[in-house]
Parts: sequence; structure tokens; C-alpha cells
Amino acid sequence: MITSTPVITKSVQMRYLCYTRMYTWIIQPIFCCCCCCLLPCLAMIKMAGSMERSTEVMKAMEKVIKLPEIRKNMMDMAREMHKAGVIEDMLTDTLDGLDDQDLEDVANTEVEKILSEVLASHGPLPVAPEPQPEAAADEDDVETMAARLNALRS
Repeated sequence: MITSTPVITKSVQMRYLCYTRMYTWIIQPIFCCCCCCLLPCLAMIKMAGSMERSTEVMKAMEKVIKLPEIRKNMMDMAREMHKAGVIEDMLTDTLDGLDDQDLEDVANTEVEKILSEVLASHGPLPVAPEPQPEAAADEDDVETMAARLNALRS
């Protein structure tokens, strides 16, 4: 029995070496090649699923949004905005025709007329006293503020 042990051991080692060579030279390259072929296929399957979901969303949006109605509303709105623009242009042309000086003259004559009527019915208006200048008090305030500012800076 002792003589058969080295033969069995050598046979096991040879079998292991053959298995390793077969795995390294044959099986591993085939596996890598298969992976390289399958990864793009997997990406395409994922992309197809995404496209299918986006198509479903688009169909749902088509049911919710009625495109002919929106188109009609937009056309009506464009027509109304065009009419409003034409009307606005007409108003600006009309108002530009009036001179600002003429409007001021008309307004001043109306104010003078109303004032003369009021003064005629109530007599002359009392004259308000003129305010006294408080220059000295202002100078004192400025000096105190300057002193406070200097105190804050230091």
C-alpha cells in the first residue's frame, strides 16, 4: 500500500493541474466572452423597459390633455391679444395727440376756477405762520451724534 500512495498523489496533482489549465485557458475566456456579449443585451432589455414605461406615460397624458382643445384655446387667445394690441395702439395714438402743456393749462384753469368759487363763498383763507428755523438746535444734535459716534469707534 505504501507504494501506491505516491502514484495516487501524483495522479491527483496531475488532475488538479489539468483542471487549472482547462479553467484558465478554456473556460475563463469563454465565460468572459459570454459576459461581454450578455452585458449589451442586458442594457438593451433595460432600455426597452424604460421606453415601454415612457410610452405608457405618454398615452396617459394624451388621454388627459386634449390637444385640439388646447390648440383652439391658444388660437382664440392669440386673436384676443392681437385685438388688445390694436386697441392699445389706438389709445396711445389718441393720447399722444394731446399735448402735455395743453392738459396742464386746462387743469390749472379748472383749479383756479374752483379756488375762486371757494374763496368767494368763505372769504379769504387765513395765513399760516412761517416756521422758525431751528439751526442752533440742529447743530447741537449734530455735535452730540458725532460725540456718540466717536465713543462707539473707540
